[in-house]
Amino acid sequence: MATIVGTSNTSSNDGNTLLLYHHEQSFYSQKVVFALMEKHLPFKSHIIQLPKFEQYEPWFIRLNPKGEVPVLRDGVKAIHRDCFQKRAAMRLLKIDEIPIEDLTIGCLLHQEFTHDTKLPKFIRHRMKALRTRRFSIIQEMMVQYPDLREHYERKLTIIQDKRRKQENRDELLKIMNKITQILDDVETELISHSTEEIEMWLTGERFTAADICLSVMLHRLFVLGLAFRWWGEDRRPHLAKYFEKTRRLESYKRACLTVSNYDKLMYAVEMLKQNMPYLVGTVVLVTALAFGVVFYKKLRK
Repeated sequence: MATIVGTSNTSSNDGNTLLLYHHEQSFYSQKVVFALMEKHLPFKSHIIQLPKFEQYEPWFIRLNPKGEVPVLRDGVKAIHRDCFQKRAAMRLLKIDEIPIEDLTIGCLLHQEFTHDTKLPKFIRHRMKALRTRRFSIIQEMMVQYPDLREHYERKLTIIQDKRRKQENRDELLKIMNKITQILDDVETELISHSTEEIEMWLTGERFTAADICLSVMLHRLFVLGLAFRWWGEDRRPHLAKYFEKTRRLESYKRACLTVSNYDKLMYAVEMLKQNMPYLVGTVVLVTALAFGVVFYKKLRK
């Protein structure tokens, strides 16, 4: 079900409202939501349930043969993920060259590179399970919908290639080295206008598409437990300050910190399990004290 998000002086009931197919935790979806919020453009949000492989359903494959989110529909025109990347000003710093999925899964498989990950355990387990299961799901779809076989076969080929790279520790190191080069360039750029009296972003006074791309990437590094590698403790102080400033933006919070109700529930369950020994101990202690008080009163009678 689609819900309308954002505010604007333009009525959203004229049939021209943008429709965004996306998922809250998708890196590329977060960039588009961030941009729409910054532009104050109202849009209808249609969540594609990636954990349920909805992106491989025939109706969505017909919408985007690559089976990827986000897709932004403006009337009859559908804009896919690749179009967003080609148009982004961040090409100058080559952030769009970073294979975020490979980085994310690589960090799950090689956790020795991370520290203090913000991903709850149930999400890490779910991502690993989905990675294993989606191959068979696509094969089933290929049999059920022969008219879309070509698209499913292409997707399988891409997934197989990605699996090999994600399992290769050296490939993950290559990605990290590329990120180091990019963030070195970012730090240099931020230093170049650090003496300005007015508030400055990456390329000037205005918060641009370059800032959105950079901010969402920094958020992903932070969530994966990689921030310690590139900023903080006197490493790239201007980048650290930039990220903290970005995190105060309402558009950042809406784009990057939105969590589904299901994930909120699962996180609460996970926290309950982790704290169960303490909770049980507290209940036992309180119960014992209550019985002690009752017993003491009886002795006084």
